[in-house]
Amino acid sequence: MNKILLLACATTLVGCANNYDVSTNLDKENFTEYFKPSQVQVFESDQIPSGYKNIGSIEGMSCQQAENDVPAATADARTQARIAAANLKANGIVIDVCETEYNTESPQCLTLVTCYARALAVPSQSQP
Repeated sequence: MNKILLLACATTLVGCANNYDVSTNLDKENFTEYFKPSQVQVFESDQIPSGYKNIGSIEGMSCQQAENDVPAATADARTQARIAAANLKANGIVIDVCETEYNTESPQCLTLVTCYARALAVPSQSQP
């Protein structure tokens, strides 16, 4: 009787083992986008390493669209600027200025923070 019960359990487990399909919402592109800002180092204007190349001007924005939304934040605008730099294949930026506008004329934003920056290609030995 024990052998029959053991055989039945083993057959059931083996039969179920092959019927699992795993599907997830994980996507390599999501990870690439999520970690993009970490590929770009922020430099102060007086600490730019020698040998850099200026790739271009960029900006990052943070917008509060409704009164019950999170207020626009400088940190979010800086992160968006880093993403814009990474999209240009830059590995460094210098943020020149961040401006905050309240009650903007734009119908999309109640509060808007815009950071203007320069995207840089910095030699790898200068990276921490």
